Amino acid sequence: MFRGLNTKGLRGPLTVLALAGAVFGAGYLLGQHRAESRFHALYPERNIDAYASAPAEVPAAPRAVRPAPRPAPRTVTETREVPVKRVGPAKLAVVLDDWGNDTRLLDPLIALKRPVTLAILPHLEHSTVVARRAKSAGLGVMLHLPMQAKSKGAAQEPDTILTTSTEPEIRRTIDRALSDVPGVEGVNNHQGSAATSDERVMRAVLTHLKQKKLFFIDSFVIASTVGPDVAAEVGIPFDKRDVFIDNVDEVEAVKTQLRKAVRVALKNGEAVAIGHDRRATVQALAELVDEIEAAGVRLVLARELVRAS
Repeated sequence: MFRGLNTKGLRGPLTVLALAGAVFGAGYLLGQHRAESRFHALYPERNIDAYASAPAEVPAAPRAVRPAPRPAPRTVTETREVPVKRVGPAKLAVVLDDWGNDTRLLDPLIALKRPVTLAILPHLEHSTVVARRAKSAGLGVMLHLPMQAKSKGAAQEPDTILTTSTEPEIRRTIDRALSDVPGVEGVNNHQGSAATSDERVMRAVLTHLKQKKLFFIDSFVIASTVGPDVAAEVGIPFDKRDVFIDNVDEVEAVKTQLRKAVRVALKNGEAVAIGHDRRATVQALAELVDEIEAAGVRLVLARELVRAS
């Protein structure tokens, strides 16, 4: 039935089709490995399956690693800024507060296989078990220390550091909290707009934490905080929050704030983002982690960003 067909004229189209097929196949195989390759570029010291049994220490990435290329822009509500070009990946520490009431979101967070830090409230039903499980999974563990807020209507934890607390009372309150949250590496404040604005209180808190060889991250809930100045005076490893990511408890709103934290990290080389033990927050982080890393930002534990004041 093909008698008389001029096959010579088909050689060009057939060659083009063969080349297109080869290119498509190669692209498909490369696409399968792109996410894993990006993981190893940002976290060269880790196997992608290592977090379920990881030790607590997560070393810093070598300075020579170049950031992965940015993906095509997605439609978002905020205006994007052009990031500053860097030799190595910028660093972003995500700290999630208020753990201890339950353990429901611990497994999804561990399943991310990324370094995230949990700030755990003391004296709650699950405070101790959350701390132990997080530590064994290679996550960061911090004490979320209750401190007095200025608002008289704010709910207050039963063992809160007050502006009227004496120095011995402050030390005892911290020690009780630390005994309930094992494996703590550092501390940040829960509420505390009044207490972090009080020099005497902050000097007592930070002096005791330094003696315990812990760092402090100021949640920066109020502009009048004296945390940075007192930390410099005491000489404790210190950092402060750059972005709150879940003041609006919705997935897309959290993504918007995470993208803001990415821009801060790219501009300054590092950033601290604080959120909470919330389903929308964990979901947003899980859905955005590839985008964060493709932007050239490496997730790190909070302890990697603190430095002596």
